Amino acid sequence: NPKVALFFISFIPQFISVDNQYGPIPFLILGSIFAVMGAITSFIIAIFSSSLTTKLRDNIVAEKIINKISGAVFVILGISLFGT
Repeated sequence: NPKVALFFISFIPQFISVDNQYGPIPFLILGSIFAVMGAITSFIIAIFSSSLTTKLRDNIVAEKIINKISGAVFVILGISLFGT
């Protein structure tokens, strides 16, 4: 995602002094913390999504509701395309 790279290039360096005695270490620490937290968050979301998908696929009522909702969305999109 290029927006994340632009965020790091423009926002994060404001918090690191040019003449500090540690060099690029604080910048690397901030980047590492962000990468670890992003990986943990993505891992939690993936586990939650997997368990929710498994529960929804086993539930016949939920499957019928999801099919009706997705069908209605496709019909609405088709009508909106037809109208333009």
